[in-house]
Amino acid sequence: MQESCAFSVLMYVSGGLGSLARRGLIVSGDAATTAANIMAHQSMYLLGFAGDVLVIASYVAVVGLFYRIFKPVNRGVSLINGLAALAFSAGCELSFLTVVKTYGAPVIHARTRDPKDSGLIR
Repeated sequence: MQESCAFSVLMYVSGGLGSLARRGLIVSGDAATTAANIMAHQSMYLLGFAGDVLVIASYVAVVGLFYRIFKPVNRGVSLINGLAALAFSAGCELSFLTVVKTYGAPVIHARTRDPKDSGLIR
């Protein structure tokens, strides 16, 4: 039980820090400014991305620990709950990977770029 509390706290703290790290980088409705902000503050963007990944990893750990806790009560319900939560986590990870694949990862791939370019790798 204490482990699940520790992972829950880690999940909330890393999510909050990740959100704070990205604050001000993303400008709604202005992709060029957002890309310029991300290129100018790559470490902050990566810190936010790492925080999101840590949230999902912590969530998976909490799900596993809850399964272990509730398995003696009702193994079937505990297994269904765990599988549903893991499917949710997989969906979140896929959305992160889709964003990176679709829009490119301007902070992961260093390259020389044209100043008129938006900074997105196509």
